[in-house]
Amino acid sequence: MREPLPLIYPKVKVTFSEIIHFLENHGISKNNIRIREYQRFIKHMDDGDVDQHYEREQIIFLWRELHEVLFVFDTILKNNIPLPSDLIKKSLEGQPLPTGNAEKDKSRNYLLELRASIYFLRLGYQIHMSSDCDIIAENKKDIYFIECKRLYSIKKVDLRITEAYEQLQKRFDDINTKKNKRGIIWADPSPIMLRDVFMYSAFSRGGAQQAVRYDLLEFSKRYITKSSQYTDKRIFSIVLQMVWPSYTGSKDGIVTGFTSFVMPLHKKIGFFNMVRTKSLFDELFKIEEA
Repeated sequence: MREPLPLIYPKVKVTFSEIIHFLENHGISKNNIRIREYQRFIKHMDDGDVDQHYEREQIIFLWRELHEVLFVFDTILKNNIPLPSDLIKKSLEGQPLPTGNAEKDKSRNYLLELRASIYFLRLGYQIHMSSDCDIIAENKKDIYFIECKRLYSIKKVDLRITEAYEQLQKRFDDINTKKNKRGIIWADPSPIMLRDVFMYSAFSRGGAQQAVRYDLLEFSKRYITKSSQYTDKRIFSIVLQMVWPSYTGSKDGIVTGFTSFVMPLHKKIGFFNMVRTKSLFDELFKIEEA
């Protein structure tokens, strides 16, 4: 008999029950395929027999998916953030685990947009989201347009980044404001990277996170090759962010996390003068271990 996996997440059951109630208020049934499977998974975690009902690979990836759902909807719930019900429904369609197919996993694009918005919400930015997304975040001086992309094909990475860049340029013209307009491309390469890596293994959470950071850096060097051609300085950076699964030697065993790598989209001196002094990303990512 296999040794049970160490899973110590005592607040998950209560938090997810609150989220289910919130989702029902937005017309999402607790019989939704994803919600039902995540609830079943939590029950077996709570009962201590999760390893008898799921293979280890399933446990690791289900916890990764659940972590993202909790991160997004717990924040929305606790801050009473108004969102279009259609957007919430779209973000939870599909299967409990990603398929790796862009069309079948379309709902996870919407969840990515909600995930990115959480970082700005926690800093007090006013967020505007439609049922078709993406994100507009603004404060007294600045207005940020955030275009989100999940990346599925190595061959199409540059194409998808260019699409996001061009979409941001169009969106700048849609809003007339005296505030400083800024653009950020928020891309998640998890479908590509986890296709080969599957999961990270390290002694500690910190060790796994360091491995992810290295992989994101290498990904940016190898596959984002046209950034020097982007000349609109209002669109100043790409955020590469993964939600990664790992199996560690710590007491928690299975650990997931959010790790982000920020790359500039034009000359570095312009990037640091405009952004680093404001510490935007330092502020965004110090909130979560990202």
